[in-house]
Amino acid sequence: MIKKKSPTKIVVIKIGGSCLPDGRSFTKIISNVRETTKEKETFYSPAYAIVVLSAFKGLTNTLERAFEKAWERREFPREQRQKTAFNLMISTHASVYEKYIANLYSYTNPEQKLLLPEIEKFVKRYFEDNLEPRFLFDASENEEKIRAKIISFGEKATVAITREILFKIFGFDSTYLDAKKIIETAPSENHTFIDQDVNMEKLQNKLKVIIPHFIAEKRPIFVEGFIGANEDGATTLLPRDGSDITAAAIARALALEGYEVPCVKFYKDVRGVFENWEKRDEEDHLPFMGYKRLKQIVNGNAVKILHPGVIDILSRKTKKDLDIQSEIAEFKTGIVGTRIG
Repeated sequence: MIKKKSPTKIVVIKIGGSCLPDGRSFTKIISNVRETTKEKETFYSPAYAIVVLSAFKGLTNTLERAFEKAWERREFPREQRQKTAFNLMISTHASVYEKYIANLYSYTNPEQKLLLPEIEKFVKRYFEDNLEPRFLFDASENEEKIRAKIISFGEKATVAITREILFKIFGFDSTYLDAKKIIETAPSENHTFIDQDVNMEKLQNKLKVIIPHFIAEKRPIFVEGFIGANEDGATTLLPRDGSDITAAAIARALALEGYEVPCVKFYKDVRGVFENWEKRDEEDHLPFMGYKRLKQIVNGNAVKILHPGVIDILSRKTKKDLDIQSEIAEFKTGIVGTRIG
């Protein structure tokens, strides 16, 4: 009798920008990914990992303000506003990465410190390769396209620099999946959303081709959250907290394609879900819940632990019997605070 091969397990891990405040964050990324995927007595191990990263803490907000500051000066010619936005973006990134690299000197051993100048060279080279001159804006681009280019660079640079630090300093190898090649978005009145009826099928078809090659490499896959592309290939942005949507969409598409996706793990800077977000007392902590209850809590609180679109994506009923569970874990400790499903 031939034993039927079980489907490949893939855990989708999302790490929020608020979890990445300083140099200590890099070792926590490694430990949390390894803890999630190593072989042990849990329902989802051993497994492959897809890691969805948000931009470093505060970077998206700073880039958003930089764009608004440059673009609100309507008295200046368009070309001058473009140049101002571009220069503000460069200075914002430079200050952020200088802080992270300087901070790494406090959290690395003497041998690792010797490698940090190589990281500084990589960051400088990454900026040169990706910002000048190919990043210069086309005069025909509208305001929304320029905004998307500026803000999305935070996610792209965070993933590239994080992967380089993890490999060069800590010996943790990974592979890269470009979010723009898999997340196709459809425009709406106010934002760009994933169209679940059309674009989820496109995402599924793209992953069907791409994922087997990545699995063959047997390394964690890192992908940017929050960004995608329209049907013409232009960069687009998901709603704020869109990295959660990226993770949920990838998990759902993989499950529809036949992979076993037993868990989407959302790492946050809080310990799970609370009934009362303002107090967050121990008696308000909710260790288990269904998606329906989570949506009630999200809609009833100013603090959104997950974007409502995430809940819709993961709980949506289809012809296939999908059972995608989620976990909300505290990044600093790695402790799972709330299980959802």
